[in-house]
Amino acid sequence: MKLLDYCEISNKKVLKYDGEKKYIATGDLEKNLIVNSTMVTFENKPSRANLLLNENELLFAKMKNTNKVLIGNLENINNIYSTGFYCLKTKDSLFPKFLYYYLNSQKFNFQKDLYCSGATMKSINDKGLNKIEVEFPSKEEQLKLIKLCDNIYKMIDIKSKMIKDCNDLINSKYIELFGNDKDSKYEIVNLADVTSNITDGVHSKPKYTEKGIPFISVKDITTGTLKFDDCKYISKEDSIIYNKRCNPEKNDILYTKVGATYGRSAIINTNDVFSLYVSVCLIKPQKEIIDPMYLNYTMSQPYVKAQADKSIKGIGVPDLHLVEIKKFKIILPPMELQKKFSDFAIKIDKLKQVYENEIIDLNNMFNSIINKYIK
Repeated sequence: MKLLDYCEISNKKVLKYDGEKKYIATGDLEKNLIVNSTMVTFENKPSRANLLLNENELLFAKMKNTNKVLIGNLENINNIYSTGFYCLKTKDSLFPKFLYYYLNSQKFNFQKDLYCSGATMKSINDKGLNKIEVEFPSKEEQLKLIKLCDNIYKMIDIKSKMIKDCNDLINSKYIELFGNDKDSKYEIVNLADVTSNITDGVHSKPKYTEKGIPFISVKDITTGTLKFDDCKYISKEDSIIYNKRCNPEKNDILYTKVGATYGRSAIINTNDVFSLYVSVCLIKPQKEIIDPMYLNYTMSQPYVKAQADKSIKGIGVPDLHLVEIKKFKIILPPMELQKKFSDFAIKIDKLKQVYENEIIDLNNMFNSIINKYIK
């Protein structure tokens, strides 16, 4: 059977409305969570802000190599969504929650070239959606699987909260030792004063390959950790050219500068070669002046994010210019105190890694359960 034998496309268009509504673009969704939104009126909304979501309908991003799924509930059905999403409504033979779990388990399986179109940014289309063949279990079995998956997701939520608690603990330690830019007793310097280079990745769209050198953009570091599992790839030859100007190395800092998730940092903890897109800023610390781990957590502090918020340029898509990032004011305590903080942060990061690995195991268990019962 076809996927669309179990559900139908329900891309309802936005009609005239008064006042403001939240607009959610594909970049505002991280997996199954809305992390950002823009308030728009009917008169000033972007042309893509034209999709409605009803309760128990499923929303998922069309763009290839993304895994963003949302189920309609009382909290999100009054929003407006980008036409970069598909909206699906289940038929009687399928529970909406089961389709939600199915879409999450598939990740990119139905976003292959077979189902996608587009010259540069490929995405699934109606024709591709009609090609997807699947056989779901009975509704009785669906209910059993939903219960199992609910329990797994509860465990994932618990582990995710533990990771958040770890981050809160590190930030509390930072405030305890250094304060913020308004009340710190230590020297305040420009970011450019403690770095050897602040640049960004390639400004033109590269030619992507199926395998090769990882090509990192904003979406690969928005969690505060550099991740390669969902990244795109370029050829080794192109990477050599790009890395002559912007060469990311271990203990450099990555900082998001374009899009809804600007202002997030991640330290490079690998010697693997990769390249960067223009949406990511590369910060090379002068290690004799500033500790890389300390700098990484400094870049994620609220007082730095407030400076980023004031420096945003562009209409529609937020954009931090390098010249503004270089002017960011940061606290520069003695190296001994920086090291003390870094040692503490490293210990907590190891604990975070345990929780992150447990989440990976839980996700693998989830995928195994779903795929066992679906053809």
